[in-house]
Amino acid sequence: MTTTDFEIDTTPDTSMILAQCESNLGWKKAIAELLDNAIDAGATEVVVQFGKQINDRPVTCALRDNGSGSDEVTNFFRFGGRARHASTRLGRYGIGAKEACLWIGGPASTMSVRTVRGRRCKSASANWAKLVSSKTWKFSASDTEAPIGEAGTTITIAPVLRYLPHGEKLDELLADLGYMYTGAIDAGHRILVQGLARRATVALQPYRLPPLEPGELETTIEVLGRSVHLRAGIVREGEPNRRPGLTYVHAFRVIKSACGDGLGAGSIGRIAGIVELGNDWPLTKNKDDIADGEGLYSVIASAMRPLTERAERSRMVMESAALRADLERMVNAQLGVNANPDAKAKRGSGEDTGSKEPKNTGRKHKRARSDQPGETFRKYGSIRVEFTDLGTTQRIGRFASGTVMLNTAHPMVLATRQNANKEALFLLVTIVLSHAVAYESTGKQLRLPLMSDDSDSARFHEAVATILASPMRVDGEDVHQVAAE
Repeated sequence: MTTTDFEIDTTPDTSMILAQCESNLGWKKAIAELLDNAIDAGATEVVVQFGKQINDRPVTCALRDNGSGSDEVTNFFRFGGRARHASTRLGRYGIGAKEACLWIGGPASTMSVRTVRGRRCKSASANWAKLVSSKTWKFSASDTEAPIGEAGTTITIAPVLRYLPHGEKLDELLADLGYMYTGAIDAGHRILVQGLARRATVALQPYRLPPLEPGELETTIEVLGRSVHLRAGIVREGEPNRRPGLTYVHAFRVIKSACGDGLGAGSIGRIAGIVELGNDWPLTKNKDDIADGEGLYSVIASAMRPLTERAERSRMVMESAALRADLERMVNAQLGVNANPDAKAKRGSGEDTGSKEPKNTGRKHKRARSDQPGETFRKYGSIRVEFTDLGTTQRIGRFASGTVMLNTAHPMVLATRQNANKEALFLLVTIVLSHAVAYESTGKQLRLPLMSDDSDSARFHEAVATILASPMRVDGEDVHQVAAE
């Protein structure tokens, strides 16, 4: 039995180029891949230029930078090929820029590169369709003396397969790119976009945190032996928070857009912050996540806990106001009374003169069947709802002076309030009301001050009984019987 050793050729088939054209990059990621390479090459100015547009599709797309250029033009076309510079901070595997060019132009496009380093200018062009059909990875290039004063690299893709967004979508793309490259812009890099329909040259603008409440957090911490700088806070009430959560920045650009990573299970709606990672933090292949993320997020969450707890308390206060309003409407609607205490009577259909009831008595109106906005009088019977810590975990709540006070120390009230479960809270309000009625019926000294006479009290008792007898669902389940306390 004999053994024969032989070599195998693992050069990929050129058809892999077609697969790269089908990636789901989008304009933001595609432009970002090209910008990364330019800034890694030491460029202080990068221009993204679109040619004449026909039906929102530019004829050409070019990226021009004033960086240090490259000695080896092959690296711009060879998958896995990349040039290392002293300024390189984000370059990884030599794939992203090629994938971006193929996404922009598609398989029928030509990618042309002109790069100047020192006094040498190297140029090459590759028509991807011809490269695929040739089954070889070879094409011609040139090396000439560079004109005096020329520097940097220009990459041109023609024709362009993808449509550019327009209107608000284009504004969003430009804002997202400015946000992504805030670190580069703040460090002095200019990133310009030219050739947009009906627009002059647009300079990308950096992101700024919205106005924060006093007590913001700013600290530098060590995580897994690596440095992290954190600045975050709670956005002032009334100020928009367009990028809620924490933004993770590595080198000169955003790696993870604003998200809840590092905030635990708390609400992120009013949190805004930036986490700056040192250069030694490892990234994933597409530079859109952190390789050792879980350990980092855990430490960040601990540092953020005072802020997130304060934000959660603030959120609950604001949401409680909306919950109270909804609960009051629900309860008063079920009781058949007007939940708007500031309303005035309105004539019914067919009445030409006079007020509803009482007429010419000088007393306040009580039972107008319809109302209109105003502050003429206060209608009876409106129940108010408040959330209050009653200092005990044994009572759901209490009723006094026309107000149902739900006890925030009671586990059931706490849970339903945190989940904003209006149906369950409505049931708890009903339980408190039913106990108030039962307590009154025993002859003890609990008064329902909004009930003006015995008939009103009887109507109130009947309404509460109706509520208790009505079908009720809590957390999606039918509730047939509930103990009061």
